[in-house]
Amino acid sequence: LNPILWVLSTKDWLLNLERSMSFAILMIARALAKNRGNLTRCAEELKIARSSLYELIEKLGIARK
Repeated sequence: LNPILWVLSTKDWLLNLERSMSFAILMIARALAKNRGNLTRCAEELKIARSSLYELIEKLGIARK
């Protein structure tokens, strides 16, 4: 693979990753606000396990109120 193409494809990949993380943060923050911080209801709304929600909150650095 041409090094220039590799750099460009890596840059695109990183940009997509950043966008995905921003979207995940936004979705979780909205669900937390809507459910007034209730993680069980938030996880149900997002259709993920509560333990996965805890993990995402920690990994993405989302502040809980």
